[in-house]
Amino acid sequence: LRFHRTAFRAVLPLLRGGTHVVFSDGYLHWLLRGSLRRRGDIPVVMDCHFYQCFDFWGTRRGMAGVLRKAAGRRRLIQWLSRAHPVLVGEWSAALDHRSHRRAAVSERRAATERFVQAQMESYQDALGWCFWTYTSENPDDWNFRHLVESGMLRLRPDA
Repeated sequence: LRFHRTAFRAVLPLLRGGTHVVFSDGYLHWLLRGSLRRRGDIPVVMDCHFYQCFDFWGTRRGMAGVLRKAAGRRRLIQWLSRAHPVLVGEWSAALDHRSHRRAAVSERRAATERFVQAQMESYQDALGWCFWTYTSENPDDWNFRHLVESGMLRLRPDA
């Protein structure tokens, strides 16, 4: 909290009106919500990264638990947004392998599609989102282009 507030006060005199200050939640969005407030015409935006592939306890609940958590992020974003806009600065389709360890390839694909869709629905109230990453050397759950081209990630629901 002290770092964010000190840094914010330091940059304020240097900013033009309308400049957005984006600060990281440091994976502590509950703690940092409202820690910075808009100053005049300088809005602040909280940057949240909602990965589930690093959440050991969440993956032990299987895909049903993973999907519930992804869907629940919408309420979290709405709550955080009461203090300041939220940018989902990073997300992916990646899950810990334990989430679907017993699934066949076709089941895994369907689960990935449901996971991506649940996240996109949750993020619709955010200021915006950024997928990690556009492309990579592997056609996997971190590769936006692969997910779009394979049909697992649809930017329009009717597509």
